[in-house]
Amino acid sequence: AEAPAHRVKISRPFLIGATEITVAQYRRFVDATAYVTETERFGGGDSTKKDEQDPKKKSLTWRRSRNGSNDTAVRQVTWNDAVAFCNWLSDEEKLSRCYGGGEQEGWLLEASGEGYRLPTEAEWEYACRAGTTTQYSFGDDPAKFAQFGWCLAVEAVPNPNPVAGKLPNPFGLYDLHGNLAEWCHDWFPSDYRTDFSSSDPAGPASGPTKVYRGGALDLPVVRCRSAFRGNFQPTARFYDLGFRVVRVSTAMAAGASSASAGQPVERMKPGQSAGKSRSLGDLNADEKGKSAVESKDRVTAEAAFALKRHTGAVTRVAFHPFLPLLVSGGKDGRVLMWDLEKQVVAGELDKFKEEVWTVKFTPDGQVVSYANRNHWGSTVPFKTVATASEIKRLKDFKFGGGAVGSIAYSPDGAFFAAGQDDGTIRLWETAAFLEHPPLSVGSDVMSLVFGPISFDRRRKPTKYLLAAGCKDGSIKMLEVVSIKDKNGLSWKFAPSKVAFPKLAGILCLRFSPDGKLLASAHSGGQISLWNPETAERSRDMANSSADAAWISFHPERPWLVAAHAQDHRAQIWNFKTGKALCELAGHAGDVLCAEFSRDGRQVATASEDFSIKLWNLTGDDVPPAPKRTKRAKAAPPLVGD
Repeated sequence: AEAPAHRVKISRPFLIGATEITVAQYRRFVDATAYVTETERFGGGDSTKKDEQDPKKKSLTWRRSRNGSNDTAVRQVTWNDAVAFCNWLSDEEKLSRCYGGGEQEGWLLEASGEGYRLPTEAEWEYACRAGTTTQYSFGDDPAKFAQFGWCLAVEAVPNPNPVAGKLPNPFGLYDLHGNLAEWCHDWFPSDYRTDFSSSDPAGPASGPTKVYRGGALDLPVVRCRSAFRGNFQPTARFYDLGFRVVRVSTAMAAGASSASAGQPVERMKPGQSAGKSRSLGDLNADEKGKSAVESKDRVTAEAAFALKRHTGAVTRVAFHPFLPLLVSGGKDGRVLMWDLEKQVVAGELDKFKEEVWTVKFTPDGQVVSYANRNHWGSTVPFKTVATASEIKRLKDFKFGGGAVGSIAYSPDGAFFAAGQDDGTIRLWETAAFLEHPPLSVGSDVMSLVFGPISFDRRRKPTKYLLAAGCKDGSIKMLEVVSIKDKNGLSWKFAPSKVAFPKLAGILCLRFSPDGKLLASAHSGGQISLWNPETAERSRDMANSSADAAWISFHPERPWLVAAHAQDHRAQIWNFKTGKALCELAGHAGDVLCAEFSRDGRQVATASEDFSIKLWNLTGDDVPPAPKRTKRAKAAPPLVGD
């Protein structure tokens, strides 16, 4: 069906969706129009029949497609269902429709339409190849496929995967090889021997089946090549069939008119939008990246850029104390170091078989540590960050008895602690890697953080505070106290007498920068503020039932950012007034972590959609950029991280 290979001309530049249309995007269309898909009208999915009677298939619709979530590509949609979405999207953006007619009499392509439509075969293949002539956009070696797409060679059991979970092609487009097969506009010709137009071809005038392109997650790698093509009846709907949309840029069309009069036309670069056309990301109401201020604080958050290299949910991120570096860990077992100025991966520190649930820098930024969460007897390698190309291993710690869920450093880096899901807290003196006898707190340790240090008159440390948040809702305060005996100075690790009341399960604890407040984030969305010395609760904040998965204090302002898992967003709060100031929404999956940068001018959010987003904060209350000199050093923190 691919023969003979031949050249065609695409005369009009076009815009194409960077990803396949997602469940969340399709839901906005259905909610706005009350549209009922053909799949639902025909009686179920995974079928080509107009009247499906199989009871096992009746529940298979775009709403429930083998556990598909909001950030997966929408499936179980017919060709007509895809066209109906295109017309709605054109109406939404006040663009003339590309499709006239209707389901009964048949859809007709309107040549004058400026809105959205399905790509022609020629447009799809041009976008997929992205200037290449090899079998795949990444070359001829199928062994590299796992980096760019989903198919049987990558995953034995076909399951939905979030869009943009793999590397893009040279044009910045995702999932063109595998994941879902994609509807095209054209009726299907059985080969290319028929003399169709070689300029902007749109296929035969009619036919029994429509073209699909791109292979699928349940097909072998050879059927995911750039040239692979297949066909289905327009009424077909399957768990491995979806679509993406295109439109001809009105700005480029105007440019073409001036070109005909002898004026030059500026070429678009790959990934560049023409004119003021919106990204398909705007279909997610939360993707716009800006939010209104809800209190006297003047702060807004604007999405700066996204970092995508993980192939699983990103669970934790941590900023370097003073360099433009970020470390991240994910459910794919990877630990990545990011150069934020170049927006690239500076190095991969490790690759576990288990999920990574905690990453930290030492207070001086010289060492980064991490632990894989779901491995009985986890390891936490310490590594220096010398250069992006030179990573030296310092020490491996073996944990027995329980998986590691949290690690923490004291403000001066003298102590390192780890909490495990068997209720054990273990403590080391980092200079000599000396381990103290562990303590049990009786419940899974979800979060650990060091508080302020007590000093004697000679400014020598006498006591360290360590707070532990547990799954059963308890907060345990522990002390590391200096003891002088005949052998000199030693340290004792013991529980504190301060007793906190129990609330809902604790997911994260953080001390305020001055050490005067302890904040706890809970399942169910509540955030509580405590006096760490008296265990008195001073304030509760919550306007969401979604779990408060992570919290971080601003280094200078009375602000706290919270990651709300199920809401797919983060929020910035004024913890003195208890008011929400700003939303950071735009992820297509649960937000698992949100961290302020050390200068307080950015926030990083990590999500189950495999991405990290960096947000620039703006407003009168946002601190100015610090002046950097060659010898500038970060001020020592008052509390641990």
